[in-house]
Formats: sequence, C-alpha cells, structure tokens
Amino acid sequence: MNILLWKNNIKEAVKDIADKNFQEEAWFGKGDYISSPDELYCTLFDDFIFEDFLENDEAGLTDTQKRLGYKLISALESYSPKGQSLPEPGQMINDPEWSKVRDVAQAFFDSLE
Repeated sequence: MNILLWKNNIKEAVKDIADKNFQEEAWFGKGDYISSPDELYCTLFDDFIFEDFLENDEAGLTDTQKRLGYKLISALESYSPKGQSLPEPGQMINDPEWSKVRDVAQAFFDSLE
C-alpha cells in the first residue's frame, strides 16, 4: 500500500475511534454510515495493520507519534483484551473507560496533523 494512503487510512480509522459523535450516529443507525465497536477495532488492526504502520520507517513518524500510537494500542487492548468480546454499543458509548480510549486516540490523531 502507498505510504501516504496507508497514513490517511490510519488517520481516518483513529479519528473514528476518537469521535463520540461519529460513534453515536454510526453505532445506532442515526447517520448515513453504519459501524460498530468491533468494526473500529478490525479496521485499525486487521484492515490497516496499525502496528506494522507504527514500525514502518517510511511512515516518517516521530518518536512522540510512535509513543502515542503504541499508547493507543495499549488502551484498546486494555479495554478489550484479545479473545474477549467488546461490550454492546449502548454500554460503550458513555463508558468512562471508553472515553479514555477516545482521548488517547484523539492525542494520536492530533499528533499526525
């Protein structure tokens, strides 16, 4: 994948994780786009292979951006450890722990701008 396209795809996926308004619309059928908590995880980790992106020198990430990226991985894995199911969207949307994940995602997104 072209590195600029990869970076843009990562940014879009992270923006969706950080955006409560997007989640309220997409998770509950209030907008044009339909998504789910599982889809947020799958898009970042499976579709766009986030960890490989962080390790790719061509991405040109600073040490701070890499640190924030790994912090996002840690926050997502802490919220939903591998092998465990995510809570239902209704439980997640206002969960203070998920809000912390959104904050970490926003910090990483901001670092890429």
